[in-house]
Parts: sequence; structure tokens; C-alpha cells
Amino acid sequence: MSDLSDSNDARSRGTLTAGRRMLLIFIVVIIGGVAFALLRNNADNRALAADMARRQETIVNVVTASADKTANAIELSATITAFNEAPILARTSGYVRRWNVEMGARVTAGTVLLDIEAPELDQELAQAKASSAQAHASLDVARLTAARWQELRKTDAVSQQETDDRTSAATQLESAAKAADANVNRLQQLAQFQHVTAPFSGIIVKRSVEIGQLVTAGAGTPLYVLQQTDPVRLFVNVAQADSAQIKTGSSASIEVAEHPGHIFAGKVTRMAGALDPQTRTRLTEIDVPNSDGSLSPGSYARVKLANTRIARGLLIPNTALLFREEGPRMAVVTANGTVTLREVSLGDDNGKSVEVLSGIAPGDRVITNPPDALRDGDTVVVAKK
Repeated sequence: MSDLSDSNDARSRGTLTAGRRMLLIFIVVIIGGVAFALLRNNADNRALAADMARRQETIVNVVTASADKTANAIELSATITAFNEAPILARTSGYVRRWNVEMGARVTAGTVLLDIEAPELDQELAQAKASSAQAHASLDVARLTAARWQELRKTDAVSQQETDDRTSAATQLESAAKAADANVNRLQQLAQFQHVTAPFSGIIVKRSVEIGQLVTAGAGTPLYVLQQTDPVRLFVNVAQADSAQIKTGSSASIEVAEHPGHIFAGKVTRMAGALDPQTRTRLTEIDVPNSDGSLSPGSYARVKLANTRIARGLLIPNTALLFREEGPRMAVVTANGTVTLREVSLGDDNGKSVEVLSGIAPGDRVITNPPDALRDGDTVVVAKK
């Protein structure tokens, strides 16, 4: 009995030990899982914090301030215009018999663009010719009569008064004949306008006429619009500070979007004699050869004019300007990424860049598109190029 009791006690102790082991293993697993979860959650929190920090960084683009290397050129905007443009109206009223030229056609001076049928004008001309013939016939009779009376006056067969009356009648009929001839010439010239011709060589940019259309002399929509496109003209407004440096004959370079990288050469041909008091600019005309038709009137163009004026400051993109209540500012980034707002004094603005006379120095890193909320002392990150 004693041996059996000892055996039961041993089994009980073994069972208890195995249970404790299982419990211990379970506790260890729970603790390990909790620890792993805490560690993972902590790593996620750190990653999230780092991501939030990255998102909160202000990334900016900068340009290094340097001396104006393009100060020998003024860059301006312009619109290309035709050297000559003529809206062509009818000089004779009537019906369009036919048109000969379509939009886009190149024509030379004197080319017949369309023909007008004007029966009323034809009748007027015929009547005027008849009236002229009648006036000349009456004039011939009056001249013969005056000549006879002058011969009769030599023999006192007629009075001087009667002779003067016949001479005066002949003179009046001569004037009437000249008036009749002038009316015939007027109508003949109008008849010539039944053939509408091009006043100069160029290109037809618009046609607004159809066969059978009734047209009225000097009124209504132009039948055609003709442009002389070789050369073409550009008009630019040169600032007062630069106007003294631009002269008639100065060279100009023209660029258009449809021909990237191609430079068209032109010259200044005319300049206004005075500045516009509103804008303080001088209107300047530039002519550009265009024999191949590469430049289209109405196109936007960038014009560069040679300028001998010495640069006074640094050239910075005008997008870098911050307009504050206390005046214009520019944001400069220091070596440690801190922003300092500098008060600047400005010179000329050519549309894309502005001349900075004071406030920044060569080598300063200037933010090109500063946020409106940017403040002095903010920390930024400079974008890598």
C-alpha cells in the first residue's frame, strides 16, 4: 500500500509540474506577443511621425543671385501685324457675277478678285454718252451761228447785242459739253470698278462674298481682306530708361512659339517722338522680312532689342517678389535652411525678370516662388535640381 501511495504522489507531482510548464509557456507567449505588438506600434508611430515631419517640410526652389549677364538685351512682348491690311469694299453697286480668288491665295497688285454686274450703271453710262453727243452737236451749231453773226456784224447787218448773245450762247454750250464729258468720264471710271482688283501684293485672309450677292458701293461687309505679309511689323513699348539706347536701325531678334529655337532677325524702323505719359514708354516699330510666310499676323512673339545700357543690379525672376505692407521683399535661404526676408530696391522689369538694385548680394540663394505665408525665420528645404 505504501508503494502504491508513493506512485500516486509521484504522478500527481508530475502532472502539476507539466501544468505549471504549460502555464509558464502561455504566459511567456502572451508577454512576447504584447511586447512585439508594442514594438511594432512604436515603429509605426516613429515612421508616421517621420512621414508627417517630411510632409510639413516646406520645399522651395531657389536661384543664385548673380550679375545681369543679359543686360545688353531688352525682352518684350509683341503681336505680329501685317505691314499693310486692306478691307476691300465695292466701289460700284450691283450683283457679284463671279469671284476669282479664295481665302489663303497669294495675289499680286492688280489681280482681279471679283466681277460685279451693274446694269443700272451701264444704262447711266449710255445715257451720259448720248447727252454728251447732244451737247457737242448743240455746241457745233452755236459756234457756227456765232461765227455768222460776227461776219454780219462787220457789215452792220446785225446789232452788236445780237452778236454778243450768239457768242455767249456758244460759250454756255461749250461748258455744258465739258460737263457732259466729265459725267461720261466719271461713269466710265465707276464702270472700271466692276472689276475689283488687289491694291497691293499679299495674301487673302478673308472672303465674304458669293455669286449673285448684292453689293453696295462703299458699304456693308468687306468683300475681301488683304494683308501684305512681307515684311511684317511688330510694335513694342520700350521703357523710358531704355528708350534712349534704342535707335532707328537697331537690330532685333524675334521668337515665336510655332518655330521653337528659330530666331528671326528684324530692325527698328520707326520710333514715336514722345513717351506715353501714362506708361512712360516709347512706341517702337520693328520690321521683319517674311518672304517664306513663316510669321503669321496676329501671332504672339517675344522680341529682344540690343541695349548698351550698363546693368545696375542683379537680375532675379519677378516671381521671387513678395509684396508686403512694408514694401517689396525677397526670401533668402541661409546655409542652415533658415529664411530671411530682405527689403529690396527694384530697377527695371522686363516682364520675366526684375533688376534688384539693393537688398541682396551676389551668391544669395533667393526663393523663386515663395509661399505667401512664408515668414522670417522659417525653415525650408531647398529642392534638388
